[in-house]
Amino acid sequence: MNVILVAIGDEVIRGQTINTNGALLAKTLTQKGFNVLKHVVLTDDIQQLEEDLPALARQCDLLITTGGLGPTSDDRTRTALSRAFDWTFVLNEDWLNHLQATFSRFDRALQSQAMIPQNAFLIANTEGTACGFIQSFEQTQIAVLPGVPGECKAMISFMLEHFSTIFPEQRLKPTSKLHFFGVFERYLDHQVQQAVSAFNLDQLQWGLYPDISTVAVVFHGPIEQQEKARTWLLQQYPTKNYSGDLLSDLEPLSQQHDITIIESHTAGLMRWQASHYPRLKLFFDGNQDTSQWTLKMHQEEKKVYIQLLKEKKLFSQQEVMLQGSLTKQQYRLAILGFGLLVESLIWGKSELVIDPTVLES
Repeated sequence: MNVILVAIGDEVIRGQTINTNGALLAKTLTQKGFNVLKHVVLTDDIQQLEEDLPALARQCDLLITTGGLGPTSDDRTRTALSRAFDWTFVLNEDWLNHLQATFSRFDRALQSQAMIPQNAFLIANTEGTACGFIQSFEQTQIAVLPGVPGECKAMISFMLEHFSTIFPEQRLKPTSKLHFFGVFERYLDHQVQQAVSAFNLDQLQWGLYPDISTVAVVFHGPIEQQEKARTWLLQQYPTKNYSGDLLSDLEPLSQQHDITIIESHTAGLMRWQASHYPRLKLFFDGNQDTSQWTLKMHQEEKKVYIQLLKEKKLFSQQEVMLQGSLTKQQYRLAILGFGLLVESLIWGKSELVIDPTVLES
């Protein structure tokens, strides 16, 4: 089922408020098997809403709006919906009674929070005053939620429970994810393209999502095609993949080895990150002479060398160009340092990744 997500509010248009609701809804709906077509942001202008909402509704099976349901004069979503879809709003006595019971001094302005379209399905709001609702327009289901992130989040499960009766054929779409560190996203993309060509993976879809020194590769499509692409990618970079949490991968290794980290170039970041893992046994002391493994860094002009020493002899090394802000550099060095530890302690080596798009002569 195709979905369009609409955030309503001048503050979103102007960038004063970040549309976190859209991200959460898109992620949740995708996991449930819905196909999110697009995200749209509209102002509070009633005329624009009246024109745009019906046009958007006719492009999808499900339209979800967030925002503009508050009790103040700048919340105009109900008025716009009434005009756009020719809905008659009525007072929902059950929600009105809930509000009266909740507030010792009931403000009549809150009465607007109990207005929903006639015959609509009410979505209870456990975190605020404005109830949401679901109503149909022609062949499309329309869900209307408040814009306050905590309220919107709390109402998603109620909304999806109702949709399970309307869209019973929805199924989870199989998705798989791989994580890599120390590999450029263009290298990974090239290898996936090679797999698609070699195995005729014509229905495979993929996305690459880089972070600081890490890349997540997400596959969509038939399970057997995902598996072929996964296997191919892991064969190309067997030492560069991890669970998605390097420090979790490092925990059991730290129980087997004495590891000292000298982190002058990350300004305490590695120690702070490690403190969130109680089972992670690391020494942050440059004078730890009894350590079997020592991770340290030194800088030469625009480069930092991340070095792993085994009993004071160089075992593995990564060369990193300094670029970006100081904070970004510190995060990148921390991630690559932990990655070098995991890779070396598991595989016994650290190999330079060669650009696969360059043909050797």
